[in-house]
Amino acid sequence: MTAGVAVGAAVRGAGCAETLTTPLSRSQSRRLIGLIRQLAGPAQAPVGSASLAPATDAGDDGDAGGDGDAGGAEDGVGAGITAGVPDALVRKHFLAPLAYRAGAERFRSDYIASSLLAELRARHLDEVSRALVAAGIAVAPIKGVAYLGRIYRDPAERPMSDIDLLVPPAQHARASEVLRRLGFWRVGSPRQHSRLHHAVGYKRKGVSVDLHRSMLQPWRSRIDIDGLWQRARPLAVDGSDDLPAPARAGVQTPAAGLYRLDPVDELVVHLGHIARHELMVPAVNYIDAARLLATVELSAVYRRAGQFRVARGVRAALAMTRTLTGRPRALAPFSSQRYGTLQASPREVLGYRTMWRPLQLVRKLSLVDGPAELVGLLAVGVYDGLAHRLRP
Repeated sequence: MTAGVAVGAAVRGAGCAETLTTPLSRSQSRRLIGLIRQLAGPAQAPVGSASLAPATDAGDDGDAGGDGDAGGAEDGVGAGITAGVPDALVRKHFLAPLAYRAGAERFRSDYIASSLLAELRARHLDEVSRALVAAGIAVAPIKGVAYLGRIYRDPAERPMSDIDLLVPPAQHARASEVLRRLGFWRVGSPRQHSRLHHAVGYKRKGVSVDLHRSMLQPWRSRIDIDGLWQRARPLAVDGSDDLPAPARAGVQTPAAGLYRLDPVDELVVHLGHIARHELMVPAVNYIDAARLLATVELSAVYRRAGQFRVARGVRAALAMTRTLTGRPRALAPFSSQRYGTLQASPREVLGYRTMWRPLQLVRKLSLVDGPAELVGLLAVGVYDGLAHRLRP
């Protein structure tokens, strides 16, 4: 396979080129949950692993339950691991490279493509990080790119569509200038360029960067950005080893350098991202959450989420993580009785289809923590709407 063909396969692996023509069946849902649960393990499964056991506790709604064997045999090694799950769905959920590593030979081209893209992404990340640090900016890789080499020993196992970087709000404008000097251009609507938006997207040939000043718009949460930076640990510029954490209590702007978020902050930020999308994210995000959960105390996650005023969304994301990955066992599976019948069901998350906009807005409103955050979410929406109308 040539590099060009492989990279093209990686784009298809992101779910952009394949669509499902029929709704997800109950049997397919059950088998997809079985696949997710095996792939959620902290260590890669050996090639030639046995076929999956059906999921048995996929939520109280029963909409992800099964009705017998879906049939079908995996080609080559690892027979049965993705039997009954459409290839398009495996790719839409960014699971193809992990499935290959677990024995699904037919996703070999996806794995090769993801390996090539991981090498390119590492070069882009190194270039951008060094340029930001040289400009006196603190930068922390977040979300998928922050997990490589840690909860994913093989970077090819974790495909992603962009590189997410967090910088202090006071340094966001300067960081944007650095990206422009590197040949990036700003993308997205005027609404996304608002100072109230949590991130701004930038593109350059072969790479996309989301430059974050926060994880959610202000007013709809109380995320303590200064606290995030005070708890973050500095890294070597190549991202390899933790350096001793300097005393930074009360410091508003951290020193220039590369940082890693505190593990509890990292998981709360990740779960907040899932909740911000009304739980409708690719399943690999739930695998991320399951693996991150192994590194922290659940009680600490609840406390931090409460402090950030994102507790309801974080609890819903945790419950869906439990339903799809089987972890952590201490949690009950996702329940529509607890989180509302209008919330996305496990089967809807697995189907991963475009959501009706009015329903999406209702779900956003139902996941905020209280009246203040509800008013804040509405205020941000009004502000963004005006920005969209007033800017070209």
